[in-house]
Amino acid sequence: MVSNYTFHNRISFQLETDDPAAQAFFQAEYELHRGEPAPATVRLCFHRRTPFSSIPSDYTRTHHKYLARWAYKIHITPQRIEIHAIGNRLSIPIIFHRMVLPALRMLPLEQGIAILHAAAVTYRGSSVLLTGNSGAGKTTLALLLAHTLPGVAIQADDHVFVDGSARSLPYHARMHLYDYLLPYLPFAGTALTPIEQLRLRFWGMVHRFSRRNIKWPVRVPAQRLWNELPRTESTPIHALVLLQRSNQSSLLLHPADPALAAQTVQDINAREFNPFLVLCAQSLSPAEREGWLLREHALLQILTQQLPVYTLRLPTHRVDPQEIVALLSPLFN
Repeated sequence: MVSNYTFHNRISFQLETDDPAAQAFFQAEYELHRGEPAPATVRLCFHRRTPFSSIPSDYTRTHHKYLARWAYKIHITPQRIEIHAIGNRLSIPIIFHRMVLPALRMLPLEQGIAILHAAAVTYRGSSVLLTGNSGAGKTTLALLLAHTLPGVAIQADDHVFVDGSARSLPYHARMHLYDYLLPYLPFAGTALTPIEQLRLRFWGMVHRFSRRNIKWPVRVPAQRLWNELPRTESTPIHALVLLQRSNQSSLLLHPADPALAAQTVQDINAREFNPFLVLCAQSLSPAEREGWLLREHALLQILTQQLPVYTLRLPTHRVDPQEIVALLSPLFN
């Protein structure tokens, strides 16, 4: 069975699989992006591994935290990335995060488009991007702003397309919830089904008992938590906010150094992208790898030179969510 998902008619993802779990996962993840193939395509051929499955000799074996196990091969051209994978059920979301999403990041760079590890909220026809490392608070802040400030809506909660003309385009996928976010987002708990609430508590206990080594989200359709239907239009970017954790006791928002902003954003992206480059070691030459990174950095430099960029320093301890909203609200005036 083949399923097609398209992003703004620029790039598409094609899934070929007979595995019901893989079909259900990607259908739920990219429900809002169903469409016809675009010229630039990432294609995943997935087969479920069984105890009797044989692994072709040209496949590379790998795993994630011992539980998710798969073997793969990758073929990369400027307009197409083909991923062939044989894995267990737990490998499906890991293949998505470590292979499919980074591949979708590579191809649009040829068209002058990048995917940032960032949330985006819109207000009066423009957007504010919130970027930071995993766990910095992108999704939490986006939800807080949308549910607190009148007129603010979520365009994307974890990844967003941007182009060299400083416009943002939504990337819609399911939201990732963790139990430690609920004190900041009390309204989120009421949006979960009883089974989702049980899964949230279970994975929260696993996270604590593993000393934060195992982190597994409960995936929830975005429209169930957003206060309106997801936005689909391209939007001019009003500002970029870099989220950083610090040991200070209070919140601090200040202008960022424009000369360092592009490298900071690329470093944030690299934390997700580098594992994919490792998996592609046999498919990309060092020169090709460097070429992709240089294209991304050049695009981010153009972007950050056009925008006001701020750094929001967040204490490591819990702070009042309303303090954060009050600090960021001037950006929406």
